[in-house]
Amino acid sequence: MFLALAGLWYFLLFACAIASLVFFIMVLIEMFKREQTNLGIICIVLTFCTGVGPLIAFVIGWTKATEWNIKKIMTYWSVAFALQFVFVGLAVVSAIGAAATMQHNQFDMDPNNMNFEIDLDAPNIEFPEDFSMPAEVPSEQE
Repeated sequence: MFLALAGLWYFLLFACAIASLVFFIMVLIEMFKREQTNLGIICIVLTFCTGVGPLIAFVIGWTKATEWNIKKIMTYWSVAFALQFVFVGLAVVSAIGAAATMQHNQFDMDPNNMNFEIDLDAPNIEFPEDFSMPAEVPSEQE
């Protein structure tokens, strides 16, 4: 159940991220319409270089929301942005709940078929009883 919930939260998170991208592009279009070309280019470049382009566009969008008549866009973008944090938290809690309630026999590992072979009959190597000390390798001259 928790795993299905985690999947749902991740899907809703993805939907909000797509909505945020659309609102970011809409604000960029408004920047170019209002002859704020340098600011629009800076936001685009910083999006790809550092990832802070949408944050700058978000702040500029809210400061110019009344002047550019984009209050609805900025309100929807704010809601989508806030919901992303909510859905990340819910997805993480659901994933932890899914991991905590998983039974030990739900794993696909079969410990009976895990084979590790060590050749203990290797020539001229003596293995000590206690592996905390390195083994002494006899020299060829003996």
